[in-house]
Amino acid sequence: MQEAVYNSLIMAQDTVAPDGNVVPALDLSAYMLPTVEAQPARKDKQKTIGILGGMGPKATADLFEKVIGQTNAACDSGHLHIIIDNDPSIPDRTAAILEGGEDPLPSLKRSARLLEGSGAQLLLPPCNTAHYFYDEVQSSVSIPVLNMLAITAQACRAQGFGKIGLLSTTGTAKSGVYEVAFLKESVGCVTPHEDEMGVVMRYIYQYKAGHPIPEREPLIAIIKSLSARGAEAIVLGCTELPMIVEGLDSPLPLIDPTLLLAKAAVQAAQEAEKN
Repeated sequence: MQEAVYNSLIMAQDTVAPDGNVVPALDLSAYMLPTVEAQPARKDKQKTIGILGGMGPKATADLFEKVIGQTNAACDSGHLHIIIDNDPSIPDRTAAILEGGEDPLPSLKRSARLLEGSGAQLLLPPCNTAHYFYDEVQSSVSIPVLNMLAITAQACRAQGFGKIGLLSTTGTAKSGVYEVAFLKESVGCVTPHEDEMGVVMRYIYQYKAGHPIPEREPLIAIIKSLSARGAEAIVLGCTELPMIVEGLDSPLPLIDPTLLLAKAAVQAAQEAEKN
C-alpha cells in the first residue's frame, strides 16, 4: 500500500492514505527537465589518449582535467577517449638521476606498453623529470609519445621570450633536459641557486605528501631572483607546481607545461578526425 501511495505522488495524483486521509498531489512541473536530443555517437576517428600517470596522482588528475577543459564538447560523447595508468609505484625520478636510486625506466616502459596494448594511440607523460628517459620510453612503443618539454620550449619561443626561469625538481634542473629543449628553440634558461632549489623541492614534496601548502612568499622571492638574472617568464617545470602556485601574484608570467601538453594532445587527437 505504501508503494502505491508513493507511486501516486510521483504521478502527481491525489491519493488516499491507509488511514483514510487524502494526500494532495505534488506539483512536479517546476522540477521537470527540458527535453534534450540524444547524444550523437562518438567519432571513432579521434585518437585515443593514454596518460602515463602516477608521478604523482594529483598531477595525473590535473592533466586529465585539463584535457577535458581543452576539449570543445557539447555533450559527453564529444570528449576524447582517455586511458589512464596511474602507477604511483614508479621509482622516484630525481633519486634515480642524482643519487643512483632505483631505475624508473622499466616501470615507465611497462606503463607505456600497457597503454598501447589497451588501445592508446597517443601517450602523455605528465612528469617533467621523467622526460630524462623520454627517448627510451618512445623507442619502447610504436605510438607517439608527446614531449612536454619540447612543446613548452616551442611555446616560449612563439610568445617571444628570450630567457626563461625554470622552477622544477633538482633532477629536472641538474639533468639539463629543459636546457636542451630550450637550446633547440634559441631560448635561454636560468635555474634557481642551490638553496633556492631546496625551497622549491620542499614545496613539491610537501604537496605530494598531502600537506597544506605553506606561505608562498619564498616562491615569489625566488621568482624575483630569477627575474634579476634576466628571466622574462617562469616555466613551472614540475607537474605539481601549477597547483602549488594557483592564484599566486607572480611578478613574472607563469607558463604551465601541463596545460600546454593538454592543448597539444587534444589537437593531435582531433587532427586524426580531419584526415
